[in-house]
Amino acid sequence: MKPSPLYKNIETGIVLDSTEAATYKGIAIKTLIFLAFNLVGALGMYFVLPQLIGSGDSASSRWLVGALVAVSIASILAVIFGLLGRFIPRLAKVFGSIYSFCIGLVIGTLTTIVDHYLIRFAGLICITGTLIIFGVMLLLFATGVVKPSAKLKAIVLGILIAGLLLTIATLIFGIVLNVRNITGSINGWSISAYLGLCIGVEVFFLLYGVITLTFNFCEAQAVVTSGASKDAEWTVALGMEISLVYIYVELLRILVLIASLVDRR
Repeated sequence: MKPSPLYKNIETGIVLDSTEAATYKGIAIKTLIFLAFNLVGALGMYFVLPQLIGSGDSASSRWLVGALVAVSIASILAVIFGLLGRFIPRLAKVFGSIYSFCIGLVIGTLTTIVDHYLIRFAGLICITGTLIIFGVMLLLFATGVVKPSAKLKAIVLGILIAGLLLTIATLIFGIVLNVRNITGSINGWSISAYLGLCIGVEVFFLLYGVITLTFNFCEAQAVVTSGASKDAEWTVALGMEISLVYIYVELLRILVLIASLVDRR
């Protein structure tokens, strides 16, 4: 069997020195590098998009449509390069950087729209929430309170299935509301109940992302303790960033739904 370049210590017997082996510091630095690419894309959209939204003339409308189309393409590219970066470790550095920038454009667009039309400082709120969740989960993992296990995997699977079932229920509820809206029999309580159900769905998916962080920490621990090469740091860092981005987006969605529910009341 051809040795894996990421686990030379285990499969070849070659002992890597401290400058070649993966470290927690290296993983942290590479995660910050990916987040920096993410921030560049997000801030770019955050400062450019309001200019397109604000003027309101026909030329600006065309620019706005073009920006939204570009962001849609960026979201597709982010999914593709994110998966490639995770499944092709030797190219995780390149693919992860492309993913980070593309997903940054998407996040910047979503945050700008929410901040402009619904909730001021929505981005700051979600960033703070993401950092708090990361810190709490890291503390729980470091103290051994939460560790990856067959039981935890079953819990994650259960949360995911529950979220998917609630999503189906939400779709059915939405169709019913749409029909009632057409017939003129819709009422405020129905819409509030629908928004409440949507919040429940997003909470389940947020829990899924939060617990996924535990598996990211476990992956980082395995890479360092097994003597993997520094190339593995990029793969782990990419996985970490994907989880953080996922949590941020879920927090943003929950924030929007809560604001909509409160506004209706």
